Amino acid sequence: MKLMAGMENEPARALSLCAFPGDRRSVMVIDRPGVYALVQDVSGVRGKSGIRIEADRVGLFLGCFALRGCAGSLDGVEVACRGASLVVRGGAIEGWGRHGVNGRMALRCDVEGVRLDENQCGAVAQLAGGIPEGDSAHGWLWWWKRAG
Repeated sequence: MKLMAGMENEPARALSLCAFPGDRRSVMVIDRPGVYALVQDVSGVRGKSGIRIEADRVGLFLGCFALRGCAGSLDGVEVACRGASLVVRGGAIEGWGRHGVNGRMALRCDVEGVRLDENQCGAVAQLAGGIPEGDSAHGWLWWWKRAG
């Protein structure tokens, strides 16, 4: 799996509810750059996003785990850092009240190998900098069409 330059050899940190607790806006919060590997399923909560990203240069590997929303939940993954770069790989993001991945604040957001299903407002929200080019654009357009 391709990561952003400089992140290829960085070890993944275990991403769990205990290690990365949420707040009033999300179930989990990532507030530092790095590579993170989800180690458990995450269930949605009414009025909250699943994982909120508040840092630039984040690699998020869902593996075989899922972010499962519920009625009234917000985004599965929400980028809350303007101009951030994010890579999301594997797993599933399904049943969220808004988008599977809300990358409106991101400058770059690559989503690959993620099953995005039954998210109320679609699979992926538009990027602040527009849809990326190359392989990323193909992935984004394919998921967007699938959700629509």
